[in-house]
Amino acid sequence: MDPAAASSCSHTYKVPSNGQPGGMYEVRATVTWEIGWVGGGTSGSVDPVTTTATVPLRVQRSSALNGAG
Repeated sequence: MDPAAASSCSHTYKVPSNGQPGGMYEVRATVTWEIGWVGGGTSGSVDPVTTTATVPLRVQRSSALNGAG
C-alpha cells in the first residue's frame, strides 16, 4: 500500500447515542504500521508499531428532506 495515498474507513450509526452512557458512543481507531527500509545496498525492517486513539462521539438523528413537491 502506498503510504502517501489517502485512505479512509467509515461506519453508519443507525441509532442515536442518547441511550449510551454519557449520551455518546466511544469510537476507537487502531493503526498498525509495518515498516521496511532499503538503502546503501542493504535492507531491513523494524517491529510493527501500533497506535490507538479513542474519542467520544455524539450521534443525533437527522430527518431527510424530500425536495419533490
